[in-house]
Amino acid sequence: MKPIRILITEDDPMVSFIIGRLVNSLGDFLLVGQAQNGREALEQIRAHKVDLVLLDLSMPEVNGKEVMLDLRNNGMDSDVIIITSSYRKEDAVEALRLGAWDYIVKPFSYDRLRVSLDSYKDAFRFRASLPSELSQEQLDRVFYPESRLNLYSTSGIQRGDTAQRIMDVLTQEERPLSAGEIADKIGISRITVRKYCEALVSTGRLISQNHYQPKGRPIKKYQPI
Repeated sequence: MKPIRILITEDDPMVSFIIGRLVNSLGDFLLVGQAQNGREALEQIRAHKVDLVLLDLSMPEVNGKEVMLDLRNNGMDSDVIIITSSYRKEDAVEALRLGAWDYIVKPFSYDRLRVSLDSYKDAFRFRASLPSELSQEQLDRVFYPESRLNLYSTSGIQRGDTAQRIMDVLTQEERPLSAGEIADKIGISRITVRKYCEALVSTGRLISQNHYQPKGRPIKKYQPI
């Protein structure tokens, strides 16, 4: 599968470096460029196929809001994750109206950005797999991705149907499975499965172990105790 092509637009070189290092450490993403202002960003988006823009709001020459307006007005389909120091409600609401996938406030944690990118990746892959005409269930998954709805939810994570379905799959398989393998079997997002599995590990119902491959990062797999 082709990697998701990312452009970082950030006028602080250190922040841009940190974000770029994270993007490069994750599988399935390709950093295609880094821009220091909105004008450079728009030039690079027009010159290269960009799937996702990691976009600051406060920049010289052309700011982040103007970049988003230009994208929408000219029919460009690049998605946007806002990474900004602005806590203002007006900025967040406007970003949402302009179609931002996520809104992350500086200083941000490594995990918060990683979860956002993983969530976007799940939605991106799902959208790419869809037929030209969609059922209501498919539309619901497009507009209400599980990976976003479960970003902070922890209540009930170790009880109920989802946790039990995960335990049932692992018991039946009788071998360690990755979050992605479990997700394929029960039909929910990988990031949601991983969150449940980590909670089940913390309470002693599962164990996890890294499985190393000839190339790439190790894959974490889970099995019942």
